[in-house]
Formats: sequence, structure tokens, C-alpha cells
Amino acid sequence: MTQANGDNCSHQASPPPGWQCVPLGKVGEIVSGLTLGRKLGARPTRPVPYLRVANVKDAHLDLSNVYEIQATEEEIVKLRLRAGDLLLTEGGDADKLGRGTLWRGELPLCIHQNHIFRVRFDPERFWPEFIAAEITSSYGKAYFLAHAKQTTGIATINQRVLAGFPLIAPSFSEQQRIAAVLQDHMAAVERARAAAEVRREAATALSAAYVHAALNTAEAARWPMRRLIELCETEGQYGTSVRSNGDGRGVPVLGMFHIHEGRIRWQNVACVKLSEKDQAKYLLRKGDLLFNRTNSAELVGKTAVYDLDRQALFASYLIRFRINRHLADPRFVSFFMNSEQGRRFIERKMARAIGQVNISASTIHQMPMPAPDLAVQQQICEWLGDKMASAATLRSVIRSELEAIRALPSTLLQRAFSGSL
Repeated sequence: MTQANGDNCSHQASPPPGWQCVPLGKVGEIVSGLTLGRKLGARPTRPVPYLRVANVKDAHLDLSNVYEIQATEEEIVKLRLRAGDLLLTEGGDADKLGRGTLWRGELPLCIHQNHIFRVRFDPERFWPEFIAAEITSSYGKAYFLAHAKQTTGIATINQRVLAGFPLIAPSFSEQQRIAAVLQDHMAAVERARAAAEVRREAATALSAAYVHAALNTAEAARWPMRRLIELCETEGQYGTSVRSNGDGRGVPVLGMFHIHEGRIRWQNVACVKLSEKDQAKYLLRKGDLLFNRTNSAELVGKTAVYDLDRQALFASYLIRFRINRHLADPRFVSFFMNSEQGRRFIERKMARAIGQVNISASTIHQMPMPAPDLAVQQQICEWLGDKMASAATLRSVIRSELEAIRALPSTLLQRAFSGSL
């Protein structure tokens, strides 16, 4: 067994009555895996599957891409995984620190690399599911964060730190009971999360369904069509390329990520300082239509009408279209741009480069737009505005529900290891 520092238990909160507290290294065999690029000399080897850090996730394994490594028979015998082995990553990015799960015999033969620790217990004294849940709980993560070696953006643990982990455990039968209760509760949490995700997707699709219903009627088929440029006071304009100086002085400037679900989201808005002439050039006014022209295919074409009572500029990632209010309602234009017809035009016209897409103002000028009477546009906008507000409220409720569901596992684990589950 690996030697461990037995003092850690005395520095932890008292375990629940009847529970023991013992360093992990005194009750578990801790083994590091194979080092890539090690010298094998002339020793005979054969290829075997092995686990990398990328395969070991928090509370599950990702075996969609398992590599092979040449290993000697001695190494295979020493490192061959058994069902019930606990696998833990040594770290790297903060989210990988102490990350781990159980090996349940998913492959007939598998070993692991040196950035993964394998911990093996006496199966008559420690129930693997209980130990795995404890080590990956907030209790376990707090220990690893407190004892990890920290460098810029990197946190790692070594075998000594892992051996010193203060393992708290009740009797074997109680370990089994708690693990079974946790398994049932976690399964219920996963069912609730999956159901909430289905509702979230349905709520997201609701907005598009409302727009489709408004713009695909028998009456809509008779509307005259105009090019977007014919409905604008001026040609579309690109925003300022001046970057924020980070000191919070100047005028707020909106970028691509401030357009969210068809509205302006005023969060993390930076400021820039411009001359009076340039400031006047990029200053937004109510009713201006902002169009995201670059980045990913999902973001390009997102629009919002500026409707805030505050001063703001717009960045070069965006195009501002100033709609002639005698001919069109900017909200109607925005709804159409995000409709099925509008998205098809944008997707056909996007220019694609490595890792990025974009579209020019001159291209968008040619977008064919329905142009019913202004009163009809305004009536549709009022109806869609109410429906969009209801859909946004529903999405917000579901997001809050999902956040609460995602927090449940941590709460359950905290209760389990405080003896109250």
C-alpha cells in the first residue's frame, strides 16, 4: 500500500458518528499508469487499449475513442483494470483535478496512462460506488483544490496527495445503503433533467413557430415584395472597430453577443472613446436594426431592434440598418430576417472561411422582403411581441428549473457524506 500522511483527518470537520476517517493510502492500493514514450528496449510487447485523461470524465467514462499502446506482459498484468477500480485524473485544467469514476469492466482488457491514478480497495471493507461518490463530491473536490500544486491555469495532484485523502466511511452495509440511495436519487435527477431539456427545446422552437404562423398565411402570399435596401433610409453601416481601453470611460458599445433571442442584452458592455464626429457616426437611436454579420453560422444573421433609452454605439461585428419608418416597421423586418425564409437567404449568401462565416451589407441589401401595409406590419408585430414575451418567460422558467436540477447532485452528495441521507 502507498504510504500516506495520516494527519489530514485531524484537520477535517468531524465525520458523522460511527464513521471512520482514514487516509486513502492506508486502505487503497494506488497505482500510476504507463508513461508514453518510455524505453522498452528489446522486450516483447503487444497492443492493448489504454485510457487517457480525455476518457475519464466526472462520474462517467467516454469510451468513444480509445487508443492502443504497446505494453509488455508484465505491464499488462500490473495495470490491467478490474471492475470496481476507481480512476482519478491527476489534473491539468481546473475541471480535471481529481476528476474520476469507476471502471465497471467496460472492455475485456484495458490499462491506463500515467496521468491517471488507479485506486483498488478491499471489496469486503469498502463499496466502490460509495468511495467514488465521496471522492468526486464537493468534499473531495475541496480537498484536492486545497492540496493541489498550482501553476498558471493548471492544477495537479501527485500520488502523495491522493494517498493522504481523508476517507470517511461508515460500516460496509451502510456504505452499500447510501450508494443505493444515491443511485436512485441520481437516476431521478437525470430523468428530471432530460424532461426539462425536452421542454427547453420545445420552448425554443415556439418562437420560430409563432413567426412561421404570422408570415405564412393566405393573406401573406399576396403581399408585395421589396428588397431590403428599398425599405432603408440609408445603406447598412458597419460599426466601429475601436477597441475598449478597459477603464470604463467613454460610450458603451454593443457587439455580437449582446443580441440574444431577438433582444438587446445589456450585460458586460464595454466602453470606447471616440471623437465627436465618429461618436455621432456610430451612435444608435431607437428603431435601428442591428444585424450580426460574422462569427459562426449560428450567430450570423441574428437581429435585434435597438429599443433602449440609453446612449450606445455598435461594433464592427454588426451592421446597422436604419429602416424608413413610413415604409416598414423595424420589428417586422427583424422578425422576417429570423424567419425560415430569411434564414434560407442568409445561409445561401454567407461567405465561409476557415472556422468563420460572414456576410456583407451589400448582400443583405438584396434580401427580398414582404412589404404589406404599415398598419398590417404593426398589427403583426404587436401579436408577435406578446407571443415572444410569453415564450421568453417560459424559457426563463425552464432555465431556472434546469439550474435547480443541476444543483441537486451536489446537494445530495453533501447530505450523503454528512450522514443525513
